[in-house]
Amino acid sequence: MAEYVAFLRGINVRGNNKTGIEELRQMFVSLGFASVKTVLASGNVIFETQETKTGLAQAIEQKISKSFGIDGSVILRTVDDIEALVGADPFKNIKVTPQTKLYVTFLADRPKSKTPRNRRTRTLGFCASQTARFLASSHFRRTAGQST
Repeated sequence: MAEYVAFLRGINVRGNNKTGIEELRQMFVSLGFASVKTVLASGNVIFETQETKTGLAQAIEQKISKSFGIDGSVILRTVDDIEALVGADPFKNIKVTPQTKLYVTFLADRPKSKTPRNRRTRTLGFCASQTARFLASSHFRRTAGQST
């Protein structure tokens, strides 16, 4: 079984487009996914399935729309992708100061044009941040505890 992380855009467990954590988890269970865990109050979900990645994000998007009336987008990564990302430590050469903000960006598809790289802009397909580190250390390690 493959283990995935669904990064949900346009879905919140507080604020606009509010969806309860348990309702979101149950929606994923209703799709036949196993070991469904929500990640904090982020609206992101970890789950296992035997299905292949092809069409999986679209199926989740359709179920969210039907269940909650929200048209959001879903970006999927495997847990192995996230663990490799954290292991690569793409910010290791960045001097972190109190003004430094590290972000993660996940893209649904590879960019069609090349983006120039410089010290301030790094196109990594997906980047690591403190959030990714938290997810990896708290939820993706095989010794992780139960979901929130």
